[in-house]
Amino acid sequence: MSVDYLAYETMQAAKETALYTYWIMLGTWLAGIATSAAVIITLYVTYNQKRVRLKFDVAERVVVSPLSVVGDANSTGISFTITNLSSFPVTVSKIGLGNFRFPWQESKYWFLKIDRHPLGNQLLMKIEQGEQCHLWIPLDDREDDWYKYLSEIISKADLTPNKMRVLISTTFGRTPRFKFSKQIQEKLNDAQKQIPKPNV
Repeated sequence: MSVDYLAYETMQAAKETALYTYWIMLGTWLAGIATSAAVIITLYVTYNQKRVRLKFDVAERVVVSPLSVVGDANSTGISFTITNLSSFPVTVSKIGLGNFRFPWQESKYWFLKIDRHPLGNQLLMKIEQGEQCHLWIPLDDREDDWYKYLSEIISKADLTPNKMRVLISTTFGRTPRFKFSKQIQEKLNDAQKQIPKPNV
């Protein structure tokens, strides 16, 4: 009986040792996972802090003059509003257009000429965190139709307005892309439909 008892005690000790080793191993794994998660979160936060984040809005707007009741005309134009959501200052250098594409497709770019206007800012412009840059393309002062002009460029590139993106160039090298507003897309689509198709 003593031999059987010793064998049983040895087996129990081995079992407890194995269980203890298992819990140590599990704890080591959990600690490793927690450390990896902490590193990933730190890298993510660091990346986001250094990433250029902008909010963009573009629409056709009418600026009402305080003297419109006595005959002063209101101003109609394309309003671009760029808000800096980054945690650091960002300098906006240029505004352009580009096509939505897959990695294997050709890239096409056009720069939008935005002249200095009293209702807008001038590029280059440095905007601090939370500040905005306002740009204005007047429609009343143009001799041509801005929508027709832009839709002709898009058509010549064999593209459609819904495939176009507004590109905002910054001094950080990254160029965020934004869609046109639904209002602008609809007007560009209407203008594109009115362009005569070339004779085949």
